[in-house]
Amino acid sequence: MCLLLVVFCVVGCGSSETHSDNRKDGMLVQPPSIVLPTMLSGDVPVSSSEESLFDFTITNSTPSCVSLTFQGTDCGCVGVLFLGEPIQAGAGFVLDSGSSLNVSFEIKIPSSVGQFAHKAVFVPEINGRKTDPILLCVSGNVLPQISLVPPSVQVDFCKEKLTDVTETLTITRNILAEKAPALPLPALESLPSFVQVVEIKSVNAAKKENGVFSQTWQAKLNISAKSFSKNATQITQAQVVFPKTENIPYYTCDFPVLVRYQVGVDFPDEILFGICAIGDFIDRKIFLRSTDERPFRILTAECDSDLFEIKTIPSDLHTSFWLNVSFKPSSSGEHHGRLVVKTDHPSVRSLQIALKGIAK
Repeated sequence: MCLLLVVFCVVGCGSSETHSDNRKDGMLVQPPSIVLPTMLSGDVPVSSSEESLFDFTITNSTPSCVSLTFQGTDCGCVGVLFLGEPIQAGAGFVLDSGSSLNVSFEIKIPSSVGQFAHKAVFVPEINGRKTDPILLCVSGNVLPQISLVPPSVQVDFCKEKLTDVTETLTITRNILAEKAPALPLPALESLPSFVQVVEIKSVNAAKKENGVFSQTWQAKLNISAKSFSKNATQITQAQVVFPKTENIPYYTCDFPVLVRYQVGVDFPDEILFGICAIGDFIDRKIFLRSTDERPFRILTAECDSDLFEIKTIPSDLHTSFWLNVSFKPSSSGEHHGRLVVKTDHPSVRSLQIALKGIAK
């Protein structure tokens, strides 16, 4: 599992006019922004499993009495507290001239990777006139300890491309440090036997942004086509591993390796009808699909046994088809047949599907 790095800040946000000079129609919001130091998720005092409180003060700097109505927040994962107790949407406050309202913005730092922003809204009313809302906003960004591009390695072999394939995996490591760390070279482990690491090279030296050092490597992988047969699929969970050094902890990140062999038209090897009473019948649907998005026609579809019957054969040009086949046994025992389908697909002119049913 990838560990996450949290970078976040609390600011007064919204339209540029709302907090450009820290005032809105005579209402003063303090602080205009709060920027917290970057920290790793799970570290004290902030983690994805606990709420954090950030204080804001709204001051009436007008000569009039102001009514404030709390409209709510944009997400159930955040809340606003007054005197340590949650306040509900619709709650009202009255501020005399020069008086202030102290509230706390409660937020749970998300553990998912990506940027986040949440806001709480107060609407002032002065002398019976509602003014533009006051927005208190919490925003930030969650970065992964290790990011991979692409997040998985996927290769499709086919009859027209039955040669080895080279893929490039870009690996970026993020770390919180005062000075540029000496990051070790990553290793790729638990790879399937048909995937070989050609080389791993550094793309750039560690560079710092918002208190986070990032360094990137590229791994070149060779995927061999020799081990595959028709319709084979192999999925493996591989790992990017950064070994532990004196100042850098051990980190790993999983990524899937998916390698498939496609033959132009995807079809099942065998259809099982199960047990059927003599004189009765069982229907099965067979799905044929073009794996290269080329439309094709079914020219003929025939069963070599009278116990299996192909129903209506579609004649239109499509990228996929359903064929209906029936098993109609007339004697007991295990019965076998073969469905032969001929197409005008340039890669698959003919295909065969085994049929099996048991009659009692």
